[in-house]
Amino acid sequence: MRVLIASLGFAYHHVMASANRCRPGKIVLATVSPENDRTKNAIEELRLYAKAIQAQLETKTLDPEDFWACVGDAVELFSERHEYYLDVGGGVRALALCLFTAATLAVAHLGADLRAVYTMAEHSEKVVEIDLRPLLYAGRLLDPRARARRNVLKALEKGQFPEGVTKKVLKEFEEHGLVKNGEYTPAVYAFLKILRLSQRP
Repeated sequence: MRVLIASLGFAYHHVMASANRCRPGKIVLATVSPENDRTKNAIEELRLYAKAIQAQLETKTLDPEDFWACVGDAVELFSERHEYYLDVGGGVRALALCLFTAATLAVAHLGADLRAVYTMAEHSEKVVEIDLRPLLYAGRLLDPRARARRNVLKALEKGQFPEGVTKKVLKEFEEHGLVKNGEYTPAVYAFLKILRLSQRP
């Protein structure tokens, strides 16, 4: 099942925008104050929306003031064998950070199948989709023993296809969001910047 987990405050249109992208069978609304009248209104609007798209709707109350306790509660949301999507475009920032941290830990240590993270670019009112795979691959790529992989990234950035590159390395890069359709993704730019900064005296 596709499950959309969304941070919720008073606004709710970001949840609809994310759901229109991922077509969930279930929407879980994580909120700090479900008893607040404006939050209640948002939940009711989303209940009507979920019914229209034939999705289940659940709510989960989280308290991000105790950050790691919040992460511990939130990680349970990603613990079943579903295809997960995360929307951190609403609610208080501490709640969004808690959910993002829980999702990262669930992918890294529970094998959660997190397909995309969504947030809002407030200046343009557009949904931004974040691929989490490069973040989880960073440790392996930045390991001192991974020099050959880093050299491949540097060559790709220059538009070169390095000689002797095996399909295995390119396939690994595709699996971790560094290459798509034979071209490097913006994650390569970020990693190479980190490498350059880490090598400064």
